[in-house]
Amino acid sequence: MQLEWAREPVVGDMPVVRQLGRLVARSAPPAHYVLTGGETARAVLGALGIGDLRLLGEVEPGVPFGLARDGTLVCTKVGAFGAPDTLTRCFARLKREMERS
Repeated sequence: MQLEWAREPVVGDMPVVRQLGRLVARSAPPAHYVLTGGETARAVLGALGIGDLRLLGEVEPGVPFGLARDGTLVCTKVGAFGAPDTLTRCFARLKREMERS
């Protein structure tokens, strides 16, 4: 699932962002994640009960890739950060890590 904001979220949007995170966490099958947007990523991870990640490296500077205690692979990217192909690189890294397991 991919959602695109028409604008950057503001403080008043946070209840909706958190609600979206809970909805995704409840409805999605067990999965690995590439999450964008700091608040959205935090909401999804919080709803999944993932409070911390063991850093496995970076897809590129400022785009961390990690492993949760339950084995969930997670790549996070803040909304307006990275090159045009950053998300493609995130998914490629996720695929490589999944093939290793």
